[in-house]
Amino acid sequence: MPPQTTALSFDDALRRLDAAPLIPGPPLVDTIRGLGANNAAYFRTSVEGGLELQQIPEELDRLANDLLTRFGDRPVRYLEIGVGSCATLIFLSRLWARHGITALLAAVDNLDYQRRGLVASQQMRIDWCIEHLGLEFADLDTRTPDFQRWLTGRQFDVILVDGDHTFAGCLWDTVTCAGALAPDGILVLHDVTSKACPGVGEVFAVAQSVAGAAHMFSAADTCGIGVLEGLADHPELIRAALSASLHRVDRLEHRAAELTELTASVRAVITRALPRALKERRARRASA
Repeated sequence: MPPQTTALSFDDALRRLDAAPLIPGPPLVDTIRGLGANNAAYFRTSVEGGLELQQIPEELDRLANDLLTRFGDRPVRYLEIGVGSCATLIFLSRLWARHGITALLAAVDNLDYQRRGLVASQQMRIDWCIEHLGLEFADLDTRTPDFQRWLTGRQFDVILVDGDHTFAGCLWDTVTCAGALAPDGILVLHDVTSKACPGVGEVFAVAQSVAGAAHMFSAADTCGIGVLEGLADHPELIRAALSASLHRVDRLEHRAAELTELTASVRAVITRALPRALKERRARRASA
């Protein structure tokens, strides 16, 4: 039988978070486990509700350690793509504050979870973060020109991509957001080892091939956190993304829906950065 779960309110979760020392290691894992998840069994905890975290406690602990080690006490500009119930954002904001780090928080989400009833409290949590954490929030789809305009001229030290979990969607978010990274910034992908959305892991592999360094924090096959360094304004990332997309389209000609989605994603990448790529590819094939 599955372990018995207990329910936790949002306010009680915040009190637990504020009472904990938030020092990476086993005690922090226990703290995270007690903050509440939106699916206790899936995220390996026995507490439902609370922050409604969508994280494996051991993985979030390792990310916390990485972020504190990497940035020391200097300010951090943080962007999260796909905030869900804002649980990860709230946790990281409290973590940085506890260690004397100023965090400027921004988030982008199209509120799809709210509309589909998957996270009923999404808008309420976003409003709470705007009021209490100074969050800058944009209700945008990342594949639209409005998002491109919103991103123009901005730079971030940490970008967490946790939005569209398809191969095409995650690839597009990764390529687009990499251009907004500060020179020493990192791009973090969530669900890189998830069996439920293997496309994210494939995108992580594509980005790894051109990243300066990559690290994976994985304690289960339901989530997995991948950290990528050295992607800021990296032209090879766009080339790698285009190559991976074209290869995948070639392999999926019998799957019309995914082929259509990927073709659109490829077209968007080409229009944005590589207008001659397909022509050159066809020429090479013709001369082979």
